[in-house]
Amino acid sequence: MSSENTPATMSTTKPATKDSDLAFSFADMRLRVGDRIQLQLPVSCGEERAFVKVIGYLDNVSFLVGAPLVLGNRPSLRENDKVVVRVFSNQKAFAFDCYVKRVNNAPFPYMHLSFPEKIQGSVVRKDPRIKSRIIASVKIAGSANPDEKFSVLITNLSAAGALVTTNRPMFEKNQKILMSFQIKLHHIESLMMVSAIIRNISEDERSDPNTALSISHGLQFVDVDPNSTMLLHSLIYQQMIEQPHTVV
Repeated sequence: MSSENTPATMSTTKPATKDSDLAFSFADMRLRVGDRIQLQLPVSCGEERAFVKVIGYLDNVSFLVGAPLVLGNRPSLRENDKVVVRVFSNQKAFAFDCYVKRVNNAPFPYMHLSFPEKIQGSVVRKDPRIKSRIIASVKIAGSANPDEKFSVLITNLSAAGALVTTNRPMFEKNQKILMSFQIKLHHIESLMMVSAIIRNISEDERSDPNTALSISHGLQFVDVDPNSTMLLHSLIYQQMIEQPHTVV
């Protein structure tokens, strides 16, 4: 097997694609021993999702990973069960199908998966954004009425900023605001409180004049404390792995 300081491979595979392509080679993922990847389990296991560690691989033969745990239990996986593997690595999000070839319990629980034939992926921007629908409460910094609050909808989110929408004009460009909202990370809810500056405002086009008004505001977060930054990064990377289609 490979050591933890070398790529998780027993042979070499030359990368076959460019960053802009939708198809990637296994080597493009640059997986290493100990990397965490996500498995979406088959219908027989309730399509649960679990994180496992990479053990290694034999090129074009088998992909070895730890056996998954779901709520403290080992799901009953059988040979030829299909699993969907999702990986975030080197500013790219990948997904591919594998089939269970063998489940072993000694000397520790691990699985042989089929070597992936087709790997789909997308290049992620430097500050990746994810689609969201999070209700937030906003106060205008330095307002004469500090108790006045507005409700907005966060429609996409990154560690550096957000896009929020309102159904009527509320703010001005370059205005500083204080925004609070709840996020859920690994089943734990956290209250986020961030300062932001409104960098741009645009009214969404309406094909039907009877459609409700929607105004988008691009926010830049400022003076975010390290703990909040870490939580935002963790939330975004978790969603990128679990729901890659929501990456903006």
